[in-house]
Amino acid sequence: MTEPGKCSVCGVKTKGRHALMCRPCRTKTSRENMPNVGVRQREWQLKKKYGMEPGEFDAWWNVFKGKCGICDNDLTMPTKSRGQSLGTVCVDHDHTTGQVRGLLCNACNKALGLFKDDLKILSNAMKWISK
Repeated sequence: MTEPGKCSVCGVKTKGRHALMCRPCRTKTSRENMPNVGVRQREWQLKKKYGMEPGEFDAWWNVFKGKCGICDNDLTMPTKSRGQSLGTVCVDHDHTTGQVRGLLCNACNKALGLFKDDLKILSNAMKWISK
C-alpha cells in the first residue's frame, strides 16, 4: 500500500491528499480500459435481465450462426444510439419462466411480443394469412 498523497502507480506526489493516482496515470489507465467499458456494460445487462454469464451470449451467437431463429436473416449487434434497426439482435426469453429461448432479430422479437407469446393468437394469424 502506498503512503497517502503518493500515486499508487508511479509513486509521484499527488495534488490531493487522498488521491490514489496522479492525473497522468489516471488518464492513461482510463484510456486503456475505455474499449472494455461497452463490453462490461453489455455483460452486466445480460446478467441482470436474463441471468446470462459472460461468454454465454457468444455461445448463443455461435449456435444461431449470427442468424435470427425465426426469419433466418443476418443479425447485427446493437449500437449505442437510441432506436435499433429491425435486424438488431435480441435475446428472446420466456416471460413466465425467464428462460432464454435463443436469439431473434428485433422485428421477430417485437412480433412475438405483440402476439403476447400466445400460440392461439399466432395460430389465428397463420390462418388469417393463408386466407
